[in-house]
Amino acid sequence: MFNNIKLSLLILATFLGGCGPNVTNQFKINEQMAQQNNLGVGQMGQFDYALAYTTFDELATKYPDWEQVKINRIIALLNRNLEGDTEQALAAIEQVIKANPQNVQARYIRGLLKQHAGDIASAAIDFKFVIDTQQSDAYAAYFLAQGFAQQQQYQQALDWYQKAINYDPYLRSVYYGAFKASQQLRDRAKAKAYLQTFQKLKTNPRAQLAEIKYTRMGLLAEVKTVDATRSNNETTPKSPLFKQPSTYHIAHKSVGFAANYQNNQTLLATFSSEPKLLNYKSSGFNESAAPWVKIDKINAIAWADVNNDGYTDAYLMRQGANQLWLQDSVGQFTQSLFEGIEGDGSNTINGVFFDADHDGDLDLLVLNEQGKVSLLNNNLNGTFSNISEKLPEQVASLNISNFVVQDFDNDRDTDILLLTANNQHLLLDNYLLWHYQIGELGSSFANSSIENAIAADINSDGYIELYTVNENGQLLSWHRQAQGGYQQTQIKLPITLATDANLHLAVADVAGKGELALLVTTSAGWAALTIKEDIATVVFEAKSSAPIVNFQPLALSASHGPTIAALTSQNDLVLWHSNNSINRFVTLSVSGLEQDADGMRSNASGIGTKIALRTGSRWTLTNTFKQSSSAGQSLQPVIIGIGNKSAADFVALEWSDGVYQTELNLQPGIHHITETQRQLASCPVLFVWNGEKFEYVSDILGVAGIGFAIGPGQYAEPRPWENFMLPNNLLKSKDGVYELLLTEPMEEVMYLDNARLEVYDLPPGWHLALDERMGINAPFPTGEAFVYQDFISPLKAFNGEYQDVTNSILLRDNIAAPIPEADKRFLGLTKEAHQLTVTFSEPINETNNPHLLIDGWVEYPYSQTSFSAWQAGEVYKPASLEVRTPDGQWHMLYTDFGYPAGMPRQMSLPLLNLPNGVDAIRLSARMEIFWDRIGLVYGQSLEQQSSTANLALKREAPLLAASAEDFGFAKRSTLAQKRPHYDFEQSQPIWDTRYPTGYYSQLGDVTELVKEHDSALAIIGPGEGIRLQFAATQAPLKAGWQRVYVLSSKGWVKDMDMYTEDTSTVGPLPGEETKARNKLHSKYNTRFE
Repeated sequence: MFNNIKLSLLILATFLGGCGPNVTNQFKINEQMAQQNNLGVGQMGQFDYALAYTTFDELATKYPDWEQVKINRIIALLNRNLEGDTEQALAAIEQVIKANPQNVQARYIRGLLKQHAGDIASAAIDFKFVIDTQQSDAYAAYFLAQGFAQQQQYQQALDWYQKAINYDPYLRSVYYGAFKASQQLRDRAKAKAYLQTFQKLKTNPRAQLAEIKYTRMGLLAEVKTVDATRSNNETTPKSPLFKQPSTYHIAHKSVGFAANYQNNQTLLATFSSEPKLLNYKSSGFNESAAPWVKIDKINAIAWADVNNDGYTDAYLMRQGANQLWLQDSVGQFTQSLFEGIEGDGSNTINGVFFDADHDGDLDLLVLNEQGKVSLLNNNLNGTFSNISEKLPEQVASLNISNFVVQDFDNDRDTDILLLTANNQHLLLDNYLLWHYQIGELGSSFANSSIENAIAADINSDGYIELYTVNENGQLLSWHRQAQGGYQQTQIKLPITLATDANLHLAVADVAGKGELALLVTTSAGWAALTIKEDIATVVFEAKSSAPIVNFQPLALSASHGPTIAALTSQNDLVLWHSNNSINRFVTLSVSGLEQDADGMRSNASGIGTKIALRTGSRWTLTNTFKQSSSAGQSLQPVIIGIGNKSAADFVALEWSDGVYQTELNLQPGIHHITETQRQLASCPVLFVWNGEKFEYVSDILGVAGIGFAIGPGQYAEPRPWENFMLPNNLLKSKDGVYELLLTEPMEEVMYLDNARLEVYDLPPGWHLALDERMGINAPFPTGEAFVYQDFISPLKAFNGEYQDVTNSILLRDNIAAPIPEADKRFLGLTKEAHQLTVTFSEPINETNNPHLLIDGWVEYPYSQTSFSAWQAGEVYKPASLEVRTPDGQWHMLYTDFGYPAGMPRQMSLPLLNLPNGVDAIRLSARMEIFWDRIGLVYGQSLEQQSSTANLALKREAPLLAASAEDFGFAKRSTLAQKRPHYDFEQSQPIWDTRYPTGYYSQLGDVTELVKEHDSALAIIGPGEGIRLQFAATQAPLKAGWQRVYVLSSKGWVKDMDMYTEDTSTVGPLPGEETKARNKLHSKYNTRFE
């Protein structure tokens, strides 16, 4: 995703927030110098190290006394990592230290370079200098500990690991190092504790890894932004956080609140005999008539894009049948006829939209006046189903007063906390597939008095806290405990809170420092509190002329902070606009809907997105769940302060479908962020050496996916082998060796059992094909090679619209026959079935072993989209084959036989039991299957062909070596008709991916794991791969002969889609468990991620 950051934004930023703190010193820096330096910082953030080096080198050459830009150039150089760069970087950093021995950053970089070169003693001196100077650099302590571990001085290593933990408890790699050191010291109890913490931190957005990669070596190893030199007499004005309130008398009851719905406009709804929509812009309100003029008895409103069309809709909760009003265009609403959306017909007093099952649509939880909840599942087909019976039995007996929806246990599933009037609160842990279990609250919380509650991560430790107010007006914070349950802390309050129905809680960053404040209504109005441990400090207090009945932070200004809005019992709408002239704000409007994309995986409203924003060393952790305890649901952008910085370093988002995404260098103001519709899983991508570079070919083992969901609790059976024929004349030897790379550029695990390279020498006029495809139904592929002489092209080809598409299937040119528009709800599904009718000039000879030979590719669905389609009653239909007999009748030969098994490749299909006289075939499917070239061949087995005068030869190229390596992530492009392409030359070291938890192969030699088909697995994860080296064939080719290569691979793959079985772990391992395999695994598969 980093390659999507626009450099033009960086160029325009005079003061660019980079990957580390801004640097100022006595060296005079003008605006142009600062701008060019900060451009280089942005280029480093995109991992374009070569371009960044050029940028910094120009400055360093022009300004040889500018110390910081020379250090920035060195960092770009060592990360560029061309031959000789490390030595050049070390020599350059020595010159910087010679001129300034006290430069902490230079000493740290030299320490890294020395340790990487094996000079651990010299590196230790530099790391200790950094620690002594800065007192608390966790990365320096970590790498120092690594040096001691390499020297087998495990106690010293453990001591420094522990110091690193003290310096930064979120540096996750330290715990693994401490675990390994404790193992060597035979302290099993400590080792277990360290490993448990290492695993626990995996889901914490603040947790960081330490490794020799840019952005993972600590701030001292990152390039620095600079500001132009300024005078020191600038002053910072002080003012209250909010302006005097603006009051709008509505003159009738108002229960609706705000939705950010189009073009940064904020909409508020009021209800009376003449309901109004109040459209707020910077100049104030425009009032218009609401469409629901005759609708009465409305208690609350929830805003969300229910049908994922890009327009925010309004759900009216009423005494009687609830109503959904869909916005068809800006400001134009019509009542929906969605079946099941009306609820149970009772008096609904509250409700909230969220994606309960990660299927990309918004489900609905509603609460009625009788204290009962209903969970309505969005089927994404215009209907809702009441699935309340799937909740635990205890729910039905509760008298529920309120609820909180959050991911309380950081497992990526949205949980439900039910609060009751008689103190019998219940936590429903979401285990996906509409399965909820009662979670552990602990007796203190479960039986406590709770008048109102809100959930937030105010202390930004990566774990959601609960804030509650009891019947005595006491404010309590509740923190989740490792052993289960919640521990309470009573917060000391300097104010008196409101009571009963007038008590409301909300969360917002009001001061602009990146710190969330708790907003509470008081006996006199409302107040904003910062909370440190058990102390609440009032940072702003406001008076209200009447009790507040609804309370919400609004995003009316994108760069100046939140507006606090309140509806009072006197029917006044009161707005407190931010008066923050000191600090800047970043406003994030997130959506799972990308207008130009062909599909989506997260809901268009972005509800449920987790947000981690870093500015310098400060983290702000929040999300897009409901941020107020008032009834109903507002839909607002998220506003986060960045202090006086010119930009936030980055924001990391975890979408509701589990996809991770990062955006860099966020300037103050509004940022519309849509989920990048990138390929999340593709199976291992194959590159081969073509004599000049590693060239992309396709993917392999798409047939071997583990745990692919095809329905609730149903998973496809993997085929753990595939034979893949390389394109002609592509593979070239290098120093007598054929090199092939199997890479994982996505969130996947590859389990490679065996790889072989088969070499076929074919006489003139003969060609090779394989019996290969994704076999859904018979005839199932055998993988066997066969040969043929003539490729018979079609006479004509027509699609289902009777359009002539002959030219699109005559050549293997990556231009496929057109197919219908994609169904944007479900990746890989077309809106309607499509057909391709192919006729031949002569009837097919059914006795001569006919095969269809097809080149093409497919847009795979994922487990999540497969489940979503099933839920909506839609079906992915693989290709079926019909044949036409001389009487003009069509006969089904194969139903749902399959399709090309992934990215561009060749498949074949034997035409068995063919009727006489067939002269046309018809392919039909309802998937995004792209047919590139189609033809007919008459095949012979190699045994049959060997009886001819010219014998085809088959041999196997010996495997010389296999090594697991950290290749990084090859740049992906999506070309016309969703055809993927990868550029290995433009790989980047880090991407928005995570590892499934478990043991992987150590980087380095894994030949023993790969050379035999024995279930001993080389296991690699995201950004990694296996380099296969085979002995090049030395035998010369005869004149007119051709040489064809087939990669035969045996293994499995598994992605991290939330609906994939065992998605978050490496295990359970596939294949047969044997003593020999276990022995090899204990030798090689010892790297824990």
